[in-house]
Amino acid sequence: MLNKSLLNHETRLLLKVLQDSATATDVQLADPDKFLATCQRHRLTNIVCQRHQHQLTLLPKTTQQRFAEENRNSGLRQLQNISAMERLCSEFEQLGIRYQLIKGAPLAELLYQDVGARMSRDIDIIVYRPHFSQACAVVEKQGYQIKDLPTAMHHSYVNAADIIVELHTQLSLFGMGELSTFSSKLSALNSIIIAGRNYRLPDINEYFVYLCYHGATHGWYRLLWLVDVVEFRVQSSEFRVDFREVERIAQKYGLTDVVGQALALARDLLGFKPPDDFMISKRAEQLAADALELAIVRDCPLDDCFAFMLRPKREFLYQLRVQGSYWNRLLYLVTPTVNDRRQLVLPKFSEKSYYLIRPLLLGYRVLKKTLATDRS
Repeated sequence: MLNKSLLNHETRLLLKVLQDSATATDVQLADPDKFLATCQRHRLTNIVCQRHQHQLTLLPKTTQQRFAEENRNSGLRQLQNISAMERLCSEFEQLGIRYQLIKGAPLAELLYQDVGARMSRDIDIIVYRPHFSQACAVVEKQGYQIKDLPTAMHHSYVNAADIIVELHTQLSLFGMGELSTFSSKLSALNSIIIAGRNYRLPDINEYFVYLCYHGATHGWYRLLWLVDVVEFRVQSSEFRVDFREVERIAQKYGLTDVVGQALALARDLLGFKPPDDFMISKRAEQLAADALELAIVRDCPLDDCFAFMLRPKREFLYQLRVQGSYWNRLLYLVTPTVNDRRQLVLPKFSEKSYYLIRPLLLGYRVLKKTLATDRS
């Protein structure tokens, strides 16, 4: 069992609210303003408002009003995202561009039967690789500008309304391989209906594995991702996850312990009963404990904790895939990151050169930070 005493009062209150077990005593131990901030950080304000409204009556009236306001604002934001998503997908389909949607409003509709129930900042779209440049042209034609340094696998865009669109050709695993099933099974799609329109989704079992992987790479910093895992388990037969198939997919991509980590966290933090047909290993249990200690209890995202950046984060991420600190350090030394691409931009045809020059780029950054620290 995980050590929940590491969590602050507000996070513990949130976990109880999500299980409909909070009491007046629990509320008294927590700061109402900090509790709202905790819900915002975990992107659970909407779910708390819409699914656990009776628990909010334990809070002061002013805090309840702030929750309602946050819920309204987030709902308006989701409507903007859906409108932008509809325009993009409509043009994709007119041009024959093959795509799938991940997370965002389609996932909210799938899991919560309400597009406004799940907070989301951006629109994530996986595009069939041969159609990627055409899809990028469509996004730019609709007024979006490049947001971050683009790579061969990922382009990030933002428009004047601050709507973010993320285009992917694949979902890579720690820079070492890819979850290519999403692009190879475009002929066998699920779909979800939003405002009378069908939107394409990945295979439900692969989708579940991906969401476990996505949460793991971010250390499960946001509890929303764990709530999603629980909701997948309780879906109707039409979208119910087959955990035997999940285990087969996870084994194929070396992600069995990543899925086990997600199930262990959901069990200990949200009272979720893991499926009988998926075994959670001792290593998955340890990964769950690591995620709790290294990310969930922290007040800043995994990627933004400077003291956490170099060694602990990489140790944790690569431990998801391989065992032993020797291999972790070796993978960290040779695997390119976004920081390498920002430091030195290479042409697309020579991107594999990053693997050769990665040690030099990393050494330069470490030396630069060391000298800056010494001067201060």
